[in-house]
Order: sequence, then C-alpha cells, then structure tokens
Amino acid sequence: MKRLMERIYVDPHVCDGQPCIKGTKIMVCLVLELLETGLDADKIIHEHYPELDKQDIKACLHYAASLIRSAITVPFEGRWLRTELPGEKAGSNKVLYITEE
Repeated sequence: MKRLMERIYVDPHVCDGQPCIKGTKIMVCLVLELLETGLDADKIIHEHYPELDKQDIKACLHYAASLIRSAITVPFEGRWLRTELPGEKAGSNKVLYITEE
C-alpha cells in the first residue's frame, strides 16, 4: 500500500495544495468525483485522463480511505465533528462540520 501512497503528492504551489497524482496536475478529488458518477477506471482513463493508469485510480481510492481511517468522528448536536488524530502539529487540526440532510 505504501507504493500507492507514493503516487499521490501535495505541493502548496500546485493546484492550491490539493492532493494530485504524481507527475500530473490531476487532483485526487476529480478522479473520486468521476468514480462517484459511476465511471469505472477504464472509462476514466480512456475518456478523461489517458495519462493515468489503473494503479493511479486505485491510489486515489487508497488515499481517500486513509484519510477516513486517520480521522476521529464524534457526534455533535445533530452534526458530525471530524478532526485529525491527536499528536498533529499544534494548530494544524482542521474541523469539518457535516450537516445531516
């Protein structure tokens, strides 16, 4: 799995610091959104990003899963509070509120 993570990079000077697939400016979130629409890896590669391969698509999924695994989710008054794991650099924790629909 480490090799999959090596396919993803974050550079504050590229795509506003959004995670991208190494060697490209293709943001992980764009690939995930295409998967969300129901496209499979072959269609994403053939119709949208021919410079990618299936391992790049798999790396995007692995990256997203690793973010979920490393987060702590706590119920908070009808909303969910999500924060980074303890031990992160002070002040770097991000809080995300997701409202229930």
